[in-house]
Amino acid sequence: MVQSTQPPNAACATLVQAGWTTDKCGVATMAGGSRVWLVEKKPQPPATLWRASVVTWSQGKGAWLVDLLFSNEQGLTPGKQPGVDLVSVNVKAADLTGDGKDELVFGFRSSGTGGYLAYDIVTDAVGGAPKVAASRNGLTKGQASVAGGTVTEYAAPASGSPSLPTTFEKSIIQYSGGAFRIQPAGQVPAPGPGQLDL
Repeated sequence: MVQSTQPPNAACATLVQAGWTTDKCGVATMAGGSRVWLVEKKPQPPATLWRASVVTWSQGKGAWLVDLLFSNEQGLTPGKQPGVDLVSVNVKAADLTGDGKDELVFGFRSSGTGGYLAYDIVTDAVGGAPKVAASRNGLTKGQASVAGGTVTEYAAPASGSPSLPTTFEKSIIQYSGGAFRIQPAGQVPAPGPGQLDL
């Protein structure tokens, strides 16, 4: 799928598709080479359509091609509300596997009082395409930080008031033995401002 016919040295913000607005973008040096990540949005009252993608330049095609795509417009018909009503999409590039190259963490924030967070960890390899290596979904009032080779997540516990949590369940996601593994780390106070990426 062609994302853009802009030249290979184009700024990432210019790779937006017609009718969409660039929300944020960046370049990551992944195991398979340099890749651009894009977050685009488009108003569709009463909600907003979102696209989050990883794209690379193809010399053979003379275009930027989509390697991986999430969109909440998929399966929609005009005038219908998105299947996943999002308020934000955030992206963090960091080395999570210890190879000295970036992985990408895409965080998706749902609307509503639950403030649900879902996120995907995207990896790739030399000669391979980016892929979702791990996912987390439905984290009530979810928050996450990406640092030190790990993802640290916080979610409101199932007990008590999920809309007004006084403590959060903390978990650490770390790459080990060829896979991402989750380790519960107990209940903690709400993480402070400035510590969060998603």
